[in-house]
Parts: sequence; C-alpha cells; structure tokens
Amino acid sequence: MADTHTPVGWLGVGAMGLPMLGHLVRAGFAVSAFDPRAERRDLAAEAGATPVADPLTLARQCPVLCTMVYDDAALEGVVSTLEPALSPGQLLIDFSTVSPEASARVARVLDSLDVAYVRAPVSGSVMVAQAGALSVFVSGPPAACERGLPLLRALSQVQRQVGEGEAARVVKLAINLLLVNHTALLGEALALAESWGVPRAEMVACVNGSILGSRHTQARAEALATRRYSGAGPLQVGAKDLDLALSMAREKTLGLPISAYVRQYLTQLLADGHGEVEISKLAEFPGYSPHTPT
Repeated sequence: MADTHTPVGWLGVGAMGLPMLGHLVRAGFAVSAFDPRAERRDLAAEAGATPVADPLTLARQCPVLCTMVYDDAALEGVVSTLEPALSPGQLLIDFSTVSPEASARVARVLDSLDVAYVRAPVSGSVMVAQAGALSVFVSGPPAACERGLPLLRALSQVQRQVGEGEAARVVKLAINLLLVNHTALLGEALALAESWGVPRAEMVACVNGSILGSRHTQARAEALATRRYSGAGPLQVGAKDLDLALSMAREKTLGLPISAYVRQYLTQLLADGHGEVEISKLAEFPGYSPHTPT
C-alpha cells in the first residue's frame, strides 16, 4: 500500500498538480516534486514538498511516482525521461487527461520494466482540486489500483475503479465531452431566458437550484452570471479534450453531431483569442455557425 511512510515523487506542478500535491503533504505523505519551471518548484516547496531539479532523482528515490501533465506528448516525454531510472516494483499513477492510445503506449513501456501503472485521470476544476473534492476515475491492474488507493483518497473526494486497461481514459474523456457540451447548451438556455427578461444571474441561480445543478455550474456560478472570467479550466484545454473524444468516436465510426457542432463554437472562440479564458466563456456564445455573424 502507498501509505504515508512511502516516499512519493510528483512530476508536474501546474495549476491542478499544485493543490493535489498539497493535499498529499497535509495528509502526511513525504512528497518530492519536479517541474521544469523553477518557479513552480518554488511553489511546491511552499506547499511543503521537497523540490528537486532532476526528474531522474525522483525515479531513483521514490517507490511511487505521480504524473500530472498537459497532454499525450508531455506524458510520453516524462515516461521516456524517467525510463533509465525506473525499477521493477515501482508504481506510477498518472492523473493527466490523455488519449487511450498514448496511455497504452506508456503502459507497454512500463510493463516492459515491471513498473505497475495506474490510470487515474481527475475530474474537477482548480477550485475543486483546492477543496480536495476531485473525482478520480481509476483503471489498471487491480492490485496496483488497490496499492494506490490511500494516496488517491488523500487528494480526492471520489475514487471510482472503472475497469482495467484504458477504461479510465475513456470515462474521463466522455465526462469532459459532457462538460463542454453542457456549458454550450447552458449558454443557449441563458440567452433564451435573457431574451424574455430574466436576468442572467437569476437564471444561473435557478439552474443551480434545479435538478440540473452540478458541481460544475455551482463552482462557476459567478463567472456564468457576471461574465467575469478567470483562467482556470481554459477553453484551449476543453478543445483539446473534445478533440480527443471526437478522435475516439471516429476510431469506432461513431458520429457525435452535437459535439462536432460545439467544436465549431470553440474554434471561433479560440480564433478570437479566448483560449486562455475559462470554459464558462462558452456559455455566452450561443447560436454560432460559420454562416451567421457573432
């Protein structure tokens, strides 16, 4: 079991990784952290982790390694970097949102080294991560998943084992597809209500008080109501994840017409320079098509 006596190496101290490793520290885990950016290593130190400047140091010293990176290329690059220093019996838990294909390639590398591999993509915003309320979807060898469970419990509210192999990757991308599409549809509902004189803030409150209220709409209620946005959970990340989901669908010759249409919304918003703006921005952009002015 990965208990608090087990040294943990954390790779990726980004907006999500920082609060997640902070919860591990507060739970009593001895966490050492690497990020290629010195300023992020400094933030890890402020959170109570031991910063290291070389990822191979983590691979040599820590029986459990955790990765939280941006995309397929970043995950495969990290594992390639770590590969010379990995040892049989280690456990690698990846929290990133990546494609099943990239994750399967990582699995083959780790299997060849007898390193256990748990896929544990997380669902939730930076604010949710800070509150320790993330949901984690878990797949991989049952024994490895069980070994990582104490660590997962320390940084998340929900831990759901969804199968073996890449099942967690599929679940996470399907969830993000729902999130992006729901945000766009919410924009149409808000526009409809506003056109009939219901203030935007009132409609947001009503949504959150209804059967459709969710942690997503509750956490982003102020941004949705006021159109004042942060950079947490930006549109460019939503576009990346939706593209991965659409690619998965094409592989199975499955048409996703609603998702494909929402991707047009995203394309326009990104072209207009809103890529760094939070996903809530999508809810003020209803009715877009390439043939109508915005």
